[in-house]
Amino acid sequence: MTSSRVAGNVRESISPHSSPTFCVRKATGGWRIVHAFNKLNDATIPAQTPISRKDMVLDSMSGSAIYRPDRWLLSDPDARERHSSHGRQHSQRHALGVAC
Repeated sequence: MTSSRVAGNVRESISPHSSPTFCVRKATGGWRIVHAFNKLNDATIPAQTPISRKDMVLDSMSGSAIYRPDRWLLSDPDARERHSSHGRQHSQRHALGVAC
């Protein structure tokens, strides 16, 4: 590493988010690169709410008529028509710069 550093191929990181990286020998005799993220893990704030699994979200969307990030459980046909026509009008007004 010293020769690579002198040659300018590598340099020491001064980032506060850097993590020590080193190699350890595997049981098979090869080498494995290891990153020690201990300080980063300590600084990370855990999620306050559980993160939904993709399969559960997709299962809950089955039978829905409209798929939007904020509303994807509109299975009532009347609600679908009201929602889609309003969305279309709002989009057209927004594109034309007309205040709603």
